[in-house]
Amino acid sequence: MSNLNDTFTNTDSISQQKIGIKICSIYASVGGLWIVFSEQLTFYLARNVDEIVLMNTYKGWGFILLTTLLLYMLIQLFLRKIVKVNERLNLSNQSLEASYEELAASEEELRAQYSLLEQQNDALYTSEQNLRGLFNDILTGIIIYEIIRDDKENFLGFRFLDVNPAFEKLTGFKGKDVLGKNALEVFAQTEELWHDPFKIVADTGNPYSFTFFDHETEKYFEGTAYRPVPDKVAIHFFDCTVRVMSQQKIEHMAYHDSLTQLPNRYFFQKYLRQALTVNERLAVMLLDLDDFKLINDTLGHAVGDELLQEISRRLLSILPTKDIVSRLGGDEFIVLITNPQSLEKLDDLARKLSRAIYEPWYHNEVAYQVSCKIGIAQFPTDSSAVDTLIKQADMAMYQAKEQGNETHLFYQSAMEVKVAERMEIERELQLAIAREEFVLHYQPQVDYTGKILGVEALVRWQHPTKGLIPPLKFIPIAEESGLILPMGEWILKTACRQVGEWKKAGLPPVTMSVNLSARQFLQQDILEKISMIINESEVNSRQIVLEITETAAMKNAEKTVQILQGLKSLGIRISLDDFGTGYSSLLYLKRFPVDSIKIDRSFIVDFSTDLEGASITRTIVSLAKNLKCKVVAEGVETIEQLNFLKKLECEEMQGYLFSKPLPAQEITALLQDNKAK
Repeated sequence: MSNLNDTFTNTDSISQQKIGIKICSIYASVGGLWIVFSEQLTFYLARNVDEIVLMNTYKGWGFILLTTLLLYMLIQLFLRKIVKVNERLNLSNQSLEASYEELAASEEELRAQYSLLEQQNDALYTSEQNLRGLFNDILTGIIIYEIIRDDKENFLGFRFLDVNPAFEKLTGFKGKDVLGKNALEVFAQTEELWHDPFKIVADTGNPYSFTFFDHETEKYFEGTAYRPVPDKVAIHFFDCTVRVMSQQKIEHMAYHDSLTQLPNRYFFQKYLRQALTVNERLAVMLLDLDDFKLINDTLGHAVGDELLQEISRRLLSILPTKDIVSRLGGDEFIVLITNPQSLEKLDDLARKLSRAIYEPWYHNEVAYQVSCKIGIAQFPTDSSAVDTLIKQADMAMYQAKEQGNETHLFYQSAMEVKVAERMEIERELQLAIAREEFVLHYQPQVDYTGKILGVEALVRWQHPTKGLIPPLKFIPIAEESGLILPMGEWILKTACRQVGEWKKAGLPPVTMSVNLSARQFLQQDILEKISMIINESEVNSRQIVLEITETAAMKNAEKTVQILQGLKSLGIRISLDDFGTGYSSLLYLKRFPVDSIKIDRSFIVDFSTDLEGASITRTIVSLAKNLKCKVVAEGVETIEQLNFLKKLECEEMQGYLFSKPLPAQEITALLQDNKAK
């Protein structure tokens, strides 16, 4: 502002000088003209000195008046000009001041903009440093590629422009060794990615996500390729090995059995569904181990698991690689045979699988043998549906179990009816146990004179609509389903209660034989249950004879010895049932604390023609006598059989020759008659 005032001051000084010069010039010119013209006028008008003096006086006053007037006019004129100039100067000054203020404001705005630009530049630099720090510190690998094109803009490849430290850590390559190189020079094993997917990214700008396995590092990588600017492609990637391995583990767990590592039911169903669309013929084999629960109950589940693992290995060793074996659950396995050549080949394979499973299996240096039953269903002969084929193989397997003498059976439509009947019986059995629809019949056991020494309790099912159902119709189903446990407990309670009633009636004491199934016998708490039942019924334990089959006793001979000794400590007698049909070891037979041996009825048919049966019977009787065991022969139906057994000095016999199994009322009457004798 001071500069502007100085400018105006200088301008006023110059104007004053010009005005003074103009006034003086005009004044000098008018004065000079007045003197010249007044002298001439005086000369022409004055006639004497006095007139000259007077005229000079007038001339002097006139000059004064004229100059005064002239001076006044000039001053007024120049004052008006000065005022106008001053007004213009003021206006100019005001305009200049306004312009100065605008310039000052613009200067401040420019300074603010400059400061903002400096701040933005600092922020940009900071951001660039942060991004570079992020680029360097981020755990995700980042690669910046330059897109290589020819003169016609055709895609040629990618060239390394920049990589971050994570790239070096993940790949093992140093940045200095790859920068400037073609991508395929460094990643030759990923050629399939560069030719199509990444080329599409370069051409279209559309991002592409990928997962790929690096065979050199044995790692899985996941990443995304995108085009941040038209001439560059960026790829960020990370090591996803842990996640992929976890996913694979989860998927493996979802579709494989955790114990045997075999495919499970879900995998088998999925695989079979696919196989049905690409194969002309298929066969489904369903295997079920016999009495596997006994292994679990006697040796423990851990040992049972070891057996299942061994069975899995044996099955895998026999089957071709194109076929698969799965574990359905429990002791069931299922096999898919692809394009079997013939029924004969399937038959041979089933027998081979059965033999492999039956091979001795050792635990703690003790050999165990487990058999199995196999059901076979075929595509397209039997069905073309996944669930139906499995169901049909299951039916055939259960039919093989019921028949007992066959290791495997092919599915037949008639099995549908039998399976339906079996399911109906099992359902009704459950109701029968709850409703106590069972009754006991008692078959006498006599000496060679016919005197009743004891009875055997035999269960019958008194069905409300179907009448009396024989045991062969429902006992096998009860065994398989596990219903034999509550049923067997009821049988023992009822038999002991009947002994107590006979005692109250004053009848002479007789032994009561009760069959124990293999499942019952090998229960962990079998001793506690039997002891409780005997104590509750208040019977003499010496009157109770528990019969176990030879086969059940030899399932786990060591465990059998322990249980039998426990039963003997309760005062209970033990009878070895169906003797001669199993595979008893004489060593174990000697260790078993049995009181009697029961000869199976299959050896007592016709001694006159069945010389082998007669010889076995003699041997059993002789063996029993040497072991100081009583012999009981069952199934005696003819006088010839009776006479033969008398000669062998067989102590006890039972069979239809003496009496059929009788209801409680009838056997009570028979015992009363026997008392009278």
